[in-house]
Amino acid sequence: MHSLKNTLTGASAAPYHAQPENKGLATQADACRFLKVSRQYIWLQTKKGRINPVRFGRIVRYSWSEIEKIAAEGLPGGDK
Repeated sequence: MHSLKNTLTGASAAPYHAQPENKGLATQADACRFLKVSRQYIWLQTKKGRINPVRFGRIVRYSWSEIEKIAAEGLPGGDK
């Protein structure tokens, strides 16, 4: 049974590579862990328009459905 502290902080026993069941938005760190890539890679692919972020002011999130699609189809290409 989860404690109230775990519920409020989002801590759980689930591994980092597991996405939440609601499949909403992921942080950059969550996307990196799930795809097993660096923060720089995510940033570069975002800059090139290959990964589309959801922005709330300065807060940047990524759609879990897009992350899953990238994982299934393969990561976007290199520096071509």
